[in-house]
Amino acid sequence: MRKIFKILLLIFFCIGYIFSSGKSLGMGGAYTGISDDIDALKYNIGGLGQLRSTMFDFSYELPFESIDGLNVKSISLVSPFLVKIFANLVLGINYQITEVPGFYKKDYFNVGIGLDFNYFSFIPRIISPMYFGMKFSVTSENFLYNDNGIIDGLLDSKSIKDMTFSPGIMMTVMKLIKIGFYSEIKTDNSFITKSSNSYIVTYNVGASYNYKFKSILDINTDLDFSLLSNMYLLKYGLNIDVSIISLRSGIIFNHEKYLTFTFGGGLNLSFNNYKIKLDLGMLYNLKSSITGNNLQNKFISLGVDIPFNYEK
Repeated sequence: MRKIFKILLLIFFCIGYIFSSGKSLGMGGAYTGISDDIDALKYNIGGLGQLRSTMFDFSYELPFESIDGLNVKSISLVSPFLVKIFANLVLGINYQITEVPGFYKKDYFNVGIGLDFNYFSFIPRIISPMYFGMKFSVTSENFLYNDNGIIDGLLDSKSIKDMTFSPGIMMTVMKLIKIGFYSEIKTDNSFITKSSNSYIVTYNVGASYNYKFKSILDINTDLDFSLLSNMYLLKYGLNIDVSIISLRSGIIFNHEKYLTFTFGGGLNLSFNNYKIKLDLGMLYNLKSSITGNNLQNKFISLGVDIPFNYEK
């Protein structure tokens, strides 16, 4: 019984620390103001229009010292299409599974579209280039484990489906700082609450700055703020590319005044028109939001992803 309550609490409270790739994990999820690659499908669909090449990505995340067997697998594909009479369009799809084998499983299916606004003359130069995107998501959440009806007594339903609509915008102010706005409007068919007609709205804003020195050094830094009702996250991420090596770090500060530190790295390889990256990220949660029950004192997560990029 105690184990069941532990798993329930950790799923509901720690699911926010799950990321979509080793790169975003290494930067603490501070990606709203960058989103210039396949991770735009999660962090800011508005940035999807920046892509000019086909990308494929597979990622795997394994949190340690938290829930036995909890893992996250994700696969994504994006491809740009030039529609000359309209604009540059980028289409993307993503499928992600979060599960505790034999107990809990959550499936995510995301479809997004990005639009390059720079084909339109009415966009002011001070906020150009500008990109816009929309994403539609369907999630299916299931509890698979039942011990003598315990789960039936705790939850209204063992199977829940939700839908989410997410608009996003990305712009560059005075050709210096990139600013991203991203929102998620999600139906609230919660396991714990009985409401089935309410909505949850999350707001995200991020600002990033990029510095490049020839082809040797590339520094990207991002500051994000996320708001959900009276809960918030402040995230800062840093990415440094030196030749074929990437180094990353991040800090997350939440409304309960707890700190989370992340770090990671990557290897960037190129073969003719093909680019392959191996990204690794780790997360250390200094103090869990549910330490009142002494269920978790630290939360370490490992993320690995392999993006495949083809440039025409």
